[in-house]
Parts: sequence; C-alpha cells; structure tokens
Amino acid sequence: MESEVSDYQKSIEQLENNTLDLVRRAEKTAVEAARKWADDATKVVPVEMRQVRQVITAALDFTERVLKIQRDFAERLVRAAPVPGTKVTPKPATKATHDARRPTTTTVMKKTG
Repeated sequence: MESEVSDYQKSIEQLENNTLDLVRRAEKTAVEAARKWADDATKVVPVEMRQVRQVITAALDFTERVLKIQRDFAERLVRAAPVPGTKVTPKPATKATHDARRPTTTTVMKKTG
C-alpha cells in the first residue's frame, strides 16, 4: 500500500511539474509578445502626456486580455485532468472578448496618428 501511495505521489508530482512547465512556457511567450509590442509601440508613442496615458491604458488593457486568456487556458487544463474514477465532460473553450468601451492600442494609435 505504501508503494502505491509513493507511486501515486510521484505521478502527481510529475503531472504538476509538467503543468508548471507548460505555464512557464506560456508566460514566457506572453512576456516576449508584450516586449515585442512595447518595442514596436515605442516607435510611434505620441509626445503629449495625455496621449501617452492613453497608450499605457491600452497596453494594460491588452495585458489584461492576455492574462484572461492564460487563466481560461489554465482552467481548461485543470478541467481536462480527470479525477480517477470520474467521467470528464469538457466545457467548450471560451473566446476572449474585447470590451468595446475601452480603446484598443489600434484605436488609440489611429486617434493620435
């Protein structure tokens, strides 16, 4: 029995490590995308402070959307892992939505450009 628990713990630990590795890689990709976006955005950042604030707000809104997508992914990942002895019914993936009330980076750039 102790051997079964030990094997179970090792399996769970391996699953956790694999999941954490996937999350780290996803985060790294998101950070690289944000860095690339920031590098590109610095080429067109407006000079006026009010416009800079709009660009920063749009960048934060973008980051918020990226985090929502990551959270949705993590939740789907957890739901996909079946509990032994149970049947899993996966929930359909949700599509990240854009809040039309908030300006996107594109709309800010069009207004300032």
